[in-house]
Amino acid sequence: MNYIPPAFKSPVLAQKLLSNTIPTFHSTKQESLRSDFGLPVDELISLLARKAKYVYEKMLISERGQGILIKAFKYKVDFDMDNIDFLHLIDEIETYESLIQQANNLNISWDYKYYDPTGLQQEIEVYEHAGCESDREDRTAYYASR
Repeated sequence: MNYIPPAFKSPVLAQKLLSNTIPTFHSTKQESLRSDFGLPVDELISLLARKAKYVYEKMLISERGQGILIKAFKYKVDFDMDNIDFLHLIDEIETYESLIQQANNLNISWDYKYYDPTGLQQEIEVYEHAGCESDREDRTAYYASR
């Protein structure tokens, strides 16, 4: 029972054996994080950031970008001048223009001094509802007279 292996009688040998047999649980491995494109993730992020900046600056000076900004100022659409989200701005302008076209087709008088797509949409719905009620009353009066 009191058997001590000969390697443990020497402190140097015991330290050598123990250091080889003790597992390490928290060792950090330097893994190379690669994207699906074969580039390291950091390089891919910087590449996409440069590309996005280039496209943004190109849109700012393009004829289409200038047209969008002119319409946004015309309709008084709120947007951040320092960081323009062109896709969101295009959607807002197209939605507002379709509402304006719909209001013009229904002969709705609307003040365009302020950007208010919700108010315009509600006005269109009120007008359409009133038109349905008027049609229903006309039909009721017509069938009642028969």
